[in-house]
Amino acid sequence: NDTISGGEGNDCINGQDGDDKLYGDNGNDAIVGGNDAIVGGNGNDLIDGGTGDDSIFGDDTLLDEHFDSAGYLFKATVNSYGNDFLKGGNGNDVITASLGSDTLSGENGNDIITSISDSNIPAENKNNVPIGATIADLVFVPAYFNSDGLQANDILIGGAGSDTFEFKLLINAGVDIYEKHIQSDGTIDWMGVAGENNNYHDHWVDGIGSDTIMDFSGTGGQGDKINIIGHTVTYKLLSSTATQVKLGLYSDQGADGKRGTGAHDLDVLGIVTVNHDGNFNIAKDVAVQTPDIGSFSGVVGKEILGTSGNDTIVGGRGQDRILGLAGNDALYGDTPLLATDFDSNGYLKYATINTSAAGSDKLSGGQGNDTLESALGSDTMMGGSGDDLITSLSDSNIPKQSVAVGATISDLVFDAQFFNPDGLKANDTLIGDTGSDTFEFKLLINAKESIYKQHLQTGGIVDWMGVAGENNNYHDHWVEGIGDDTIMDFSGNGGEGDKIRIIGHTVAVKVIDGNGKISGDISSINITNGIDGQIRLGVYSDQGADGKRGNGAHDLDLLGIVTVNHTGKFIGSDITILGPDIGSFVSA
Repeated sequence: NDTISGGEGNDCINGQDGDDKLYGDNGNDAIVGGNDAIVGGNGNDLIDGGTGDDSIFGDDTLLDEHFDSAGYLFKATVNSYGNDFLKGGNGNDVITASLGSDTLSGENGNDIITSISDSNIPAENKNNVPIGATIADLVFVPAYFNSDGLQANDILIGGAGSDTFEFKLLINAGVDIYEKHIQSDGTIDWMGVAGENNNYHDHWVDGIGSDTIMDFSGTGGQGDKINIIGHTVTYKLLSSTATQVKLGLYSDQGADGKRGTGAHDLDVLGIVTVNHDGNFNIAKDVAVQTPDIGSFSGVVGKEILGTSGNDTIVGGRGQDRILGLAGNDALYGDTPLLATDFDSNGYLKYATINTSAAGSDKLSGGQGNDTLESALGSDTMMGGSGDDLITSLSDSNIPKQSVAVGATISDLVFDAQFFNPDGLKANDTLIGDTGSDTFEFKLLINAKESIYKQHLQTGGIVDWMGVAGENNNYHDHWVEGIGDDTIMDFSGNGGEGDKIRIIGHTVAVKVIDGNGKISGDISSINITNGIDGQIRLGVYSDQGADGKRGNGAHDLDLLGIVTVNHTGKFIGSDITILGPDIGSFVSA
């Protein structure tokens, strides 16, 4: 089971057997897999899912950073995201394309083939239809639904099987509008954004381009379906022959077929051409759904550039991209947690919504000996050249009990349901790049409010050593989970001299197998052959230091997994375990 990242440049990636995660990243990539999750990233990619049930994505998920302050795509004039060829192969595949003129082929199996908004903001519809006009007046031409001339014309091929062709049209808005609807967790309330109609294009629906289905076979044939999905979106039959229909997609805010004063009423959004085998029933084969889906997901953040000097940068709340550039930089994705970030039981207030206000950050140190640190969110940290310290902090909240009193470590099964029971975004990716890097994992103590308040010192500072002595009840205090983190390029003793440091109160580490069972001690790691490989480390609490579940407040809690992709230079002494009592927040 491989995790492969192509990085910059033009890559050829073959996952071969196993359930793989394959990332092309930037460049024109060729990727072949099995039962895989495949992300092409930027560039013109050729992706063949091969045998098995695949999830294939031509581009990265759009984030706030891809849009300018008016809400328009930064890359609108350069078409840089690539024209991808995505092929599912055998199996029931999920294939998704966003930016670019992409070709999506499901091949055999019952596939879901999805084209997402990629032609940016529609031209002002006052040039198409004035207020009071009706859908009969609409003109479906690219000048209105792709006024920037973007590469946005996708080709969808189902192949054999009962396939679903999906067209997802996404809401967008200017920064002054969506910032009014940032919720307490940092995410955007797109339903609230959709209510902003004081001015034309306060919000809008991004266009889909001119897309084509090549081989539709609906009712009476293979049972293919078309789903058109988007806020106020519907369609008009533009033309029909024995083997082809054209559907015009548009916004109908008033659901009345008339141009009103809504922010995007009767905007023209695109054309879907359906080539069929004679088995097409528009009433049965085409469905419309109208959820409020935003153009970018996650929390709102920013891009921060350092200088050629030694920078200290704190991203704070939001989904940030931080580039340190040259110099010895200290980069922090999030602000330190405070007691106010937790409820009275000590649980993160953001736990129930599958994200946090901190966001999933991208930190790049660049040249120099950098310090990179991430807390909440599924963050990506790349040290760049130099001897870097890359730190992942606890971010998956309170663990769930997995074994009863009397159990031993042989009973442990490392599974996210125990170390990340709330399903938080907590899976960090750590990339050292060149140099002798230290990958650090800090696991933090937390406690119920009634417990930590007993140990407040002058100035509201919490005595976490005192908290760690509170063991009358299960989870009077505990160690927060680390999630499922991945080191992408470890090169230890005999290589670049990388190190792993795991820090936390009563924390212990074992080697685990693909099923999450303990398979050995870290002292058994002795890889010197120079052949790339992977080792999984299971992190847990051992309060009694005896490998048995006692009556401690968090004894044998499962805390997370660290997957180490190595260069064939990795021995047990490359790992250090330290046990200080570090709290989840500084002061109350």
